[in-house]
Amino acid sequence: LTSTPIRTLLRETGEYTKRIPQLSPLIPEEIEQLERGDIPYFFRFQGQSSIYRYVTKDYQKVEIKHCALTKRLASKISATVEYLLDCDRIIYEQIPRGVLYLADTLLSHSWTGAIQNHYFSLNVSEDGIQGRIPRFDLEFEAQRTSRQIVGPA
Repeated sequence: LTSTPIRTLLRETGEYTKRIPQLSPLIPEEIEQLERGDIPYFFRFQGQSSIYRYVTKDYQKVEIKHCALTKRLASKISATVEYLLDCDRIIYEQIPRGVLYLADTLLSHSWTGAIQNHYFSLNVSEDGIQGRIPRFDLEFEAQRTSRQIVGPA
């Protein structure tokens, strides 16, 4: 895994396609790729904070060293495999946040009621969404009016 490139976004792809004229300051590596008609592509390796880009068609890479964006991302992208695959983090943080995000995004804000199946249950009111995952005896909630995910209760 440590030798497999992981795509690293300096900006969300939509920012490039919607706002290319307004983006500033672009770094030289972004400008070069945009001038070729590409959406800028950067990558890193697991457990490392360095960010690279390809400079040739045969995948020769160079590190981006001067970019303030890469410094800002360094703490976010140096997560270890152990952290990323930590079961407690996945079960008690990621899954509830994902369920709440999907519910808040996919359900009409005027809809209220309950959704229940074998895997989870949701109770949706005007003000919030409460969820439960029986398998993990886990309860969580989100405020609905502000569209802010509160996370596990």
